[in-house]
Amino acid sequence: MRRLGARVLALDESSQELDADDVVVLDSGLAYLERGALMLPVLQLMAYYRSMANGLNPDTPTNLDAVVRLNG
Repeated sequence: MRRLGARVLALDESSQELDADDVVVLDSGLAYLERGALMLPVLQLMAYYRSMANGLNPDTPTNLDAVVRLNG
């Protein structure tokens, strides 16, 4: 991703040496599968601010209907 100009963010349990531009250390002591709940708010905020920076309104996404119909 860096070759394409992206910055790399790592979310990790410990402060081990990581090849990333920014590191968020959770230090929660939780099991691997349980840590997902800790990572979600960070990722949600990143998506929110990225959409705002791109001039998009996250409250009115394009190509999304209020009702999803499944044919079956």
